[in-house]
Amino acid sequence: MDDIRKLGEEMRNSMRDMFQGMRNASEDERREMFSKLQSAREDVEKDLEKVLMPAQLQRLKQIQVQQQSRGRGGVSFANPRIVEALGLSEAQLADLRDKAEELQNEMRAKVEELRKEADAELLQMLTPEQQKKWKEMMGEPFEMEQPRGGFQGGARGGQRGPGGRGGNDDGEI
Repeated sequence: MDDIRKLGEEMRNSMRDMFQGMRNASEDERREMFSKLQSAREDVEKDLEKVLMPAQLQRLKQIQVQQQSRGRGGVSFANPRIVEALGLSEAQLADLRDKAEELQNEMRAKVEELRKEADAELLQMLTPEQQKKWKEMMGEPFEMEQPRGGFQGGARGGQRGPGGRGGNDDGEI
């Protein structure tokens, strides 16, 4: 157990150092850092193979896939190992990306509708005078496009693989 904790601590420290260096890095520097990160993960996986029993290692990989898939409708097809294991074609990947984007847009719309319903319900708890003051405080609606993506964005305009969310989609499962 101590061996596993030590491996985890080493990996966290290594990742923290790499991610801190990415803030002001160029695209080429980031690619190089991601390559180093991938190598570090592979090294940790090899070390885990020495410490864990095969069934434990398999379960760890299953949990990693589950964590990657959270928030993506239960799929994580951006992971190269998953793509390879499933034998997905480029056409299937394109269809999955398109469908995932469509589903993400639907989920965003549903979340926005739920947010509006919640706001309306909460405002009903205020007195009419408080509601009037609240409307004055809010003013006219202002719509601002929220940036999506981040430094892990891919070739699709900052979106990440099917599902469009972050996570460990760099090939590690």
